[in-house]
Amino acid sequence: MKSLLQTILGATLASVLMLGTSLHAKSSIISPLPLPQEKILDIDEHACGDGCLKKLYINGYIFSFLAKFTPGTADKKLLQYFSEAMAQLNGAEVQISSDKAHFKVALLIPKQLVGRYSVSVANTILAYLITRNIDFDFQVFDCVDESRENIESGYMRVIQSNADFVIAMLGPVGTEHLIAYENLIYPTYIPTINKERLSPELLAKLPGNLYFGGISYKEQFETLLPLIKGEPIVEYTDDSQIGSYLSMLFASFNQPISRKRTLTSQEASQFSKTLSSEETYFADAALILNTAAPKTGLILSQIELSEESPKVYLSTQINFNPIILQLASPKSRENLFVVSSIGTIDTALMEYAFLLNNDLRYDWVSYATSIGVEFGLKMITKDGRSLFGEGMQDQQIRYQNRLWTTQGSNFVLAK
Repeated sequence: MKSLLQTILGATLASVLMLGTSLHAKSSIISPLPLPQEKILDIDEHACGDGCLKKLYINGYIFSFLAKFTPGTADKKLLQYFSEAMAQLNGAEVQISSDKAHFKVALLIPKQLVGRYSVSVANTILAYLITRNIDFDFQVFDCVDESRENIESGYMRVIQSNADFVIAMLGPVGTEHLIAYENLIYPTYIPTINKERLSPELLAKLPGNLYFGGISYKEQFETLLPLIKGEPIVEYTDDSQIGSYLSMLFASFNQPISRKRTLTSQEASQFSKTLSSEETYFADAALILNTAAPKTGLILSQIELSEESPKVYLSTQINFNPIILQLASPKSRENLFVVSSIGTIDTALMEYAFLLNNDLRYDWVSYATSIGVEFGLKMITKDGRSLFGEGMQDQQIRYQNRLWTTQGSNFVLAK
């Protein structure tokens, strides 16, 4: 086991390296031609079980082994043989599996899309592994973006590393490409997407070893609906991707909306200029805030100046953020209710995360990532210890949604 100091220094160095790679990017013109792909055809109709596959590999029949290999096997030796065979096929150096690493986890992340957040996610994984005080091997694989070619080439590098468990920080597009990938041989966890966002077509071909940790905004809205109590509804959203998604999702509940408005950052900061026209909709209204936390804080602080204000302010996880407490006065958020899926956090884990500049209390992606590392550890090592109360059901982490309000400079559970 690495010492804590070595691990933290390693994490810092990893952070520097991950940030540094973006400084050496070269401009280029992307060819419109698709990248060539390797396909190994199985021309032998006979079945080949685990024992047969091992014999093929040991005897040097690499192409026959690859042609007969079936993704999804739980045999660790076969997975090692597969990664070594693929490395040989691609001219890469074969990495021999080490028994010294108790748990080998790989992070697949499109750094071009997530930017500096890649460091935060990597540190979240390190914080959990340090807390558990186990021997581990952790590697980060940059797939640049969520294109099909880069997702597949990135996962191939993961295969060559002989990982035990993969965490893939992907959005809807990258998730779709990963579902279609034929060589998804390792248990793979996507903390950023909930299964409810997948189409029936994707669900029909979902690999059995692909798991999801994203929170359910649908269930969070269901928690908020009883608070509306038949009042008129005003909905504010913003022009972000998550704002658009939340607005579309809320529309699926078929609630009558008396006023709906999409606000840019500038409009949110100058909300008082349109306050006189907006307040005509506020009487006894429930205001749904599908706006990012900074915009929400600005909106609340300016509505406080209004002669008429909404009866209640409601929001999902998007506004479970301490910036609300800083931008809006206690009076302006007296009737604010926010749903969060973040549960109780182990004290040691929270302290290590703080040490690595992560706050698990408010960052649901980091929280979901930590749960994913625990799920992978328990799956691979059969370690029964748990730091979290959430569990996996039907390839999706199930969360307990709790309703919060604010009191002074804190979020407190609503009574």
